[in-house]
Amino acid sequence: MADHIAVMLDLEHKITAAGKKLPDPHVARALVISLPCTPLWDVIKIQCFAFSKDKFTPKNVGSTLQAEANRMAREKGSGETALFMQRPPKMQKRGKGKGPQPGDECRYCHSKGHWANKCMKHEEDECR
Repeated sequence: MADHIAVMLDLEHKITAAGKKLPDPHVARALVISLPCTPLWDVIKIQCFAFSKDKFTPKNVGSTLQAEANRMAREKGSGETALFMQRPPKMQKRGKGKGPQPGDECRYCHSKGHWANKCMKHEEDECR
């Protein structure tokens, strides 16, 4: 962020050196408008545009942007650790099951050796 602010202020100095004077609100507005278009920066843009006229200067806007960039960097560094710690353990792969055993009882016809999803009596009753 410091580089971005420095580039914008350098452009202002070059324009001033060329003989044109840019009003402070125009430079401050250029600083805010040139921020990335992300939800985080959009909130900061709104806050900067809400400054009163006497506080909407390149110096105040630049310090606000730098403070916000520092805060984001701190939160990003600590947030990764917290997310890493809170990650749930990986799910174990489930087995495919044993399938019907000779002693298993069908829940439909109560015969042994098959399950209800393969029960012939159940299939016949459904077809009728």
